[in-house]
Parts: sequence; structure tokens; C-alpha cells
Amino acid sequence: MSEVVDNIAEIPEAIDNNSNIPGDMDDNSNIPDGCSTSTSPTTGLARLQDRKKERIKLRRARKLARREKRPCCWEIYGCTELVPNQIQLTGAHETTCNFIGDDYVRRCWERLKQHESDHNITKNNSIWRYFSTVARGFTMPTIYTTENTDAIVCTEGPVVFPSSLCWTNAGQPSNGDLFEFALTESTITGSAVKLPKDANSLCILRQLVFADHRPNTAQGILNCLPADLLKRYPFIIPEWLMKRYIDPVGDITVDATPLFVIDDIHSNRGMSVVCSHMEGCEKMWLFWPPTAHNNAIFYSAFENSLPLGTKCFQKIGTLLEGGQIVITDSKHAIFIPPGWISFAYTIAGGFVVGNVFAAREDLLMFLLCVEQELKVARNTRGHQNHITFFTNLISESLRSPDERVVRKAADIWIRLVAAMQETSSRGLVWALEVRSNMITIVENLADHHSIELDGDCPCGMDNSGGKAFYTHFTMHVPARL
Repeated sequence: MSEVVDNIAEIPEAIDNNSNIPGDMDDNSNIPDGCSTSTSPTTGLARLQDRKKERIKLRRARKLARREKRPCCWEIYGCTELVPNQIQLTGAHETTCNFIGDDYVRRCWERLKQHESDHNITKNNSIWRYFSTVARGFTMPTIYTTENTDAIVCTEGPVVFPSSLCWTNAGQPSNGDLFEFALTESTITGSAVKLPKDANSLCILRQLVFADHRPNTAQGILNCLPADLLKRYPFIIPEWLMKRYIDPVGDITVDATPLFVIDDIHSNRGMSVVCSHMEGCEKMWLFWPPTAHNNAIFYSAFENSLPLGTKCFQKIGTLLEGGQIVITDSKHAIFIPPGWISFAYTIAGGFVVGNVFAAREDLLMFLLCVEQELKVARNTRGHQNHITFFTNLISESLRSPDERVVRKAADIWIRLVAAMQETSSRGLVWALEVRSNMITIVENLADHHSIELDGDCPCGMDNSGGKAFYTHFTMHVPARL
């Protein structure tokens, strides 16, 4: 479409003035000697009618081109270019727009810096001040503005895409629906996660409405979305992402996140996350890939207790490599792959609805995270929850009718057993319950296997195959913990 517009602009205005078109028969210099140049009245009239039709066609094309132009999708960051409607993020202009790439990263940091200036954030609470020394090393994640699911490709890193793809035709819950839920007792009971731990639900709602608090008093809460809201407004894993996963398992959560709330540096281990921002919410996200360098720094941060009041990002944030930055609002949703390390800061308060899920396609990444976690594990129930969920996920794969899936799961199980065995010297009480659960899994597996496997066990020991594989497999539990 852009070529059409450019060509239209280059057409001589002489056409509109009935001037001769180059190559027209009125140019006598191109007529051989001895040939007559006279034309019949009928032929001349036909030529004039053709010219009139051509002028009408060109005018219509110009009008159509003007009508179909729209602002560049990077308009929110300052671009003033007009591009045809047909061009999406992958279009000619928008892939070379000066307001993406390095300039996009710069604008994100400038947005954070301006936000802190507007709210008189002190140096001690300044996120910009802390990350300013490494800000130039950040890049932007993959960002899509198109709602065409066929055009979205699942990459190895985080992906930002339109939030509308996370909801069905029923739409999404309003802030009023989520406020009503937040007023119920369910927000202060069960598995709700509070920031800080003594956070008060009414205080959180006040901060969401009035935003009259300071950074050191900000409170947030994360809880599962109630069944009645889920039934009315189904939150789905986008179609483009489901090409990667088969039967993912997870929970739908709602995060009440007032202004200034920090979701400190963390990892969801082998879990993937899809989250959609509700109306009014604006957050800054930082991401780091699960490289050997970053994992060593991240998990070692929990080996030694942090000084009281110290935030994790203040200790290791500048040591991590390969960082990405993005600022999102209600138009955006984010996919965070398993293993990635992330940090979030609320620039404008609101709600975030998310799906934290795991799938057998990510078992290996889950194992790598668990192995790192077990090296620094303490006697806390948090580790037990992660590993119990992981063992149950492996169990489902061991029952698969696909031999390749079973063998991959068996190999991961044996590596998990070895990692669990290494924790035995620390006397972890929770590990005893994990071991009991693992014994139950392999015993049930021997009686309810889906297929008969031939060949050796991944542990390297020979077995006669068939049912004997599962009988042999019962030995693969930690001997002691």
C-alpha cells in the first residue's frame, strides 16, 4: 500500500490539466514522415473520455490512501508517522521506527525517572538510581501489536502481545468486579500471598483508590481468581501459545497491586506465566534469561539471609546479565517463559490477572531450577510445595502412552532423585514428606503403567523390558533424606 501512495504522489499534475502524456500520439516527433496525423472526431472523443476516467481513478486512489492511513503503533512513545492500516508491527516502517529498539529502552528508563521525580521518590527508594549504571545494557523483549495469532511467534524469551487475546468474547472483569472480590474474606485466608506479610486488605484497597501512600508503606496481595468470575469471564492461554503446550496445568490468579508496589526479583521456577493488565494499571517489567551465570547469582542470593529491609534487587540486580525492559498497561499482556528471572514495579495501581501454569514440555527447565533450589534449600515449606508439584507433573508424563515422553520423564525423575539425595545431610523435615510422596508415585506406577517399555532404564542398569521396567523403576526414590 505504501508503494501505491508514493507512486500517486509522483504523478505529474499535468494529467489533471489535460496535458499530453509522454508517448501520446499528439507528439509529432515520433511519427514517421509521410504518415498523416489527422484523427477522426470519434477517436479524439474516446481519448478524452479515457483521460477523464483515469483522472477519476487517481482521485479515488488518493482519497482511499488518505482514509486508510493511521498513526504508527509506536505513537505512544512519540512517533508521528502515518502508515497504511495494513502494516502491522512487521511492516516496513514499524520495524525501522526510531522509537523502538535502543530508543524504546531509553524511553522506558526516562518514564521511570520522570515517575520518580513526580512522586518525590527518595534516593534510598529509587529504582532508577540503582539500575542507572547498567541501564544501557538492557534490550526490549519481543512486542506484538497485531491480534492475528498466526503472525505471533513464541520465542525463547518474554513476549508482549494484545491483552484481548487472553479473554473470550465475554470480555474481562471490570475493576468493580475485582474490588468486590477483594473485599471478601477470601483475600486474607487460604493461599493468598501478601506484600508485606502483614498486609491488610482494606489498606490495599485504599491505596488502590486514593494512592495517598508512600513507597515504604505500599502493600499488595495475590490470590486465586474466584470460580464465579472465571465462569463469567474465562481467562485463556492465547491460541498462539497453545501451539507450544499440551494440557498445561495451573491456577488463575488476581494481583491487587497499588502504586509503588515492588514484586522483587524472583523466578517462577519451571512455571510459565501469562498475565493481563486491567484498566488503569501500568507496570515496569525487567527480565533476565536463566543462564548459568544468572542462575548462580540468583539462587545464591537466598543461600545467605538478606539484611532486614534489604530488597533482593538492591543486592543482585546489577550483577545479572542480558536484561530486558518493558512498560505495560491495560492494552498489554505478557508471556514469561519458565526459568526466567523477573522484577516488576507498579507505576500506576490496578489489578493484574494471570495464569501460572506448567506443562510436560518444560520438565527439563523445571528440573534445572529445582536442582539449583535444592542446593540452597532450607527447612521451609515453600520448597516442599515446588518439588511436590514437580514430582506430580513428572508422574503424569510417566503414564503417557508415548514411549518418548515416558523415557524423557524417567530420565528427569532419576536426576531429581540424585539431587534430592544430596540434601539428606541437612536434615530437612519437609524432604521426608516429599520422599513419601515419591514412593507412592512409583508404587502406583508399577500397577497402572500405560505401555510396556523395551530396553535399559535411563539409570544404566539392564532390565528385561516390558512390565519389568516399571518394577525396576520402583527403586528410584531417595534412599534416605
